[in-house]
Amino acid sequence: MWPLTEFHDIVLHGESDWTIAERELLAAYNVFALFNCMNRIVEGCGVMTSDAHLGASRSRQQETRECAQPYLDFARGMGFSPSDSA
Repeated sequence: MWPLTEFHDIVLHGESDWTIAERELLAAYNVFALFNCMNRIVEGCGVMTSDAHLGASRSRQQETRECAQPYLDFARGMGFSPSDSA
């Protein structure tokens, strides 16, 4: 994993001909790939979830799906001033 994260750090923060959009796309892709890899490791180790856990997780996700407030709060914490109507 370390070579991947080192490459990621160099590309995102070092000298590069890549545009900011290309750098951000690479960052998003790497996060997706890392989570996918971790899920495969967990599954390979035999860790299983119960139907009750999956149901509770899906229910919690559905309840917050249309709620932008956590994202607005996070943006404000980072110094941005998003509109409350977003």
